[in-house]
Amino acid sequence: MEYNYVINQDIDGTDVTLRKLQLVLLSMLKDVDKICKKHDIHYLLFSGSVLGAVRHQGFIPWDDDLDIAIHRDQYSQLLKALQEDLPEQYVVQCFDLDERYLVPFPAMKIRLKNTFVEEENILLKNKCTDCDGVFIDVFLLNYVSEDKKMDYHWRLKNTGLATVITTLENMNRNPISLKKQFLQNAIDYGNQNRDSKLIGDEITWIYNSPRKPYIYRYDDIFPTKLYPFEDGMFPVPNNPDAFLKAHYGDSYMEYPPEDKRAPKHMKYVSLLSDHKVQK
Repeated sequence: MEYNYVINQDIDGTDVTLRKLQLVLLSMLKDVDKICKKHDIHYLLFSGSVLGAVRHQGFIPWDDDLDIAIHRDQYSQLLKALQEDLPEQYVVQCFDLDERYLVPFPAMKIRLKNTFVEEENILLKNKCTDCDGVFIDVFLLNYVSEDKKMDYHWRLKNTGLATVITTLENMNRNPISLKKQFLQNAIDYGNQNRDSKLIGDEITWIYNSPRKPYIYRYDDIFPTKLYPFEDGMFPVPNNPDAFLKAHYGDSYMEYPPEDKRAPKHMKYVSLLSDHKVQK
């Protein structure tokens, strides 16, 4: 299966294979990498993309997405740089540019025009109307409290807000004031902990339980180091072993059972059209 896995057929009848999607994502990553280097923005591969780099020197063979992360302190700088230098075939989506954006999920998406994806998770359905294309997720890291109870308090607060926001959005309402509060909570919490030796997933990311957030020593993440990924060298956490153990446990180098080696994010992909073609 793996690389030759067929996601679906495209509008011209050709197979959209997992490998084709991965190579499109790789090309997008290279464009983002150039911009980050030009503007001295310290991004890094994130989540399963780090596991791919360390275990496979590229994509996990059955992975169908690509994640990067930056520190909250460089978010505005990244947004400005992308607006200035990102080639015209891309669209940046985030709350700062479009108040319809789904704030309880990755802080930003960089999408490729003239392509289309439909995600498996209906809660991730894109509310922005300018593009539904193939994307790179941009996550935020921020300072967190060394007091676990305090961290839990703040994460629980935003998890509750996210539940209300998502419920209202599913009723075709756009609770802008609640979204602003959700984002401000994350900024305030990070600012309160600038002296902490820990950073973690910013509390804008509520996918994990508030009791089990991903938290790291700051110096396990920054400064980043370069690591082989496909045909290039891209930044990963300074201590990828510590990062991967936090995410996947001590046995992260072991392959999962064969029945678990399958794409899990994309329900439909077109690399030739900006909409889904029903057949």
